[in-house]
Amino acid sequence: MTMVQDYNAASKKTPLSRQVNALYRKNLTYQRRRPCNTICLCLLPLFFIVLLSALQIVINRLLDRNEFRCPPGGLADATPVQAGFCAITSPSSAVPLFL
Repeated sequence: MTMVQDYNAASKKTPLSRQVNALYRKNLTYQRRRPCNTICLCLLPLFFIVLLSALQIVINRLLDRNEFRCPPGGLADATPVQAGFCAITSPSSAVPLFL
């Protein structure tokens, strides 16, 4: 028998529950040998959540200034920077052209 045939024959005889159990024990042993990797694996998503939350707070505070708000008079009283933040009450009905 070749090596592939031996592997196929052995995998057909072993029940799935035993294979899952062996894989679980192997992974657990690997994680016990490398605790730093396991800790980093668990803490890295938490780090990115905190980082993105802090970034969101900073951006919200930067954009919450009067210079980034539409004035009460609308587009007529807005500066060029403020005009981008004003709502368009009656958009053009022209068909957009794509080049």
